[in-house]
Amino acid sequence: MAGKAATKKDTIVTEKTPEKKTAARAPRKSKTQTTTEIFVQFWGKEANTADIVDSIKKVWKDEMGRKIGDMKDLKIYIKPEDNGAHYVINGEITGFIGL
Repeated sequence: MAGKAATKKDTIVTEKTPEKKTAARAPRKSKTQTTTEIFVQFWGKEANTADIVDSIKKVWKDEMGRKIGDMKDLKIYIKPEDNGAHYVINGEITGFIGL
């Protein structure tokens, strides 16, 4: 094979940047949440506190024309002797709803 020169193929070597690997997390176990309902019973009647809160929010939204997100603080005083609940919204607005 005289006359033919052996040729060398040039190879290009590229360095790969290491891939960032995130540690695989084990799925979190969901904590069991306790469902709580509070009922006020008086004079043969029963009032669910969640219903009272919903009623006050409805007054805030529908009658006062406000957004629920604007309600930052709600205090409710259930008064069986008045057959209702007094409330204070955002430390300023007061009202009363019947039970």
